[in-house]
Amino acid sequence: MEFVLAFVAAFIAACDAYNFAPLDVEPCVSGGEFAEIATPYCEAGKECKAGAGSRFQLRFTGMNRERYPLYLSVWADVRSINHPGDSFVYSSNCQSEWTNYPCVAQPGRNVTGYVAIKIPSSFKKSLTRIFFNVDGIGCGSMHIWVS
Repeated sequence: MEFVLAFVAAFIAACDAYNFAPLDVEPCVSGGEFAEIATPYCEAGKECKAGAGSRFQLRFTGMNRERYPLYLSVWADVRSINHPGDSFVYSSNCQSEWTNYPCVAQPGRNVTGYVAIKIPSSFKKSLTRIFFNVDGIGCGSMHIWVS
């Protein structure tokens, strides 16, 4: 247990060391909107980039607008625009490796969390669309360049 807590603390410190820039995210047709979604891999007004074999880090903030607590999980559908075969689904829960967010979102409260989506080494250079969802908190899609 102490190792897990030390790992989570180190992950938070590492994430906070990056300069997270807000992302322009297309909201979902249905579902909540994030108060903020950010990554250190985008420069203001420029494109976002990720390397094949690396982790694409995201920080999200959103509110539980329900009247009851929500058990949180995160998933992302990652699809190459140029190479449809380079697609995968990422999922995590609050106790997964390279994630940090509350397991339960209380009603009317904001939650903030971090995830790091592993881009496979075999992923080809391309424009890639990520549909990102945190159950009950927010969802949206964004484009990044994978190189």
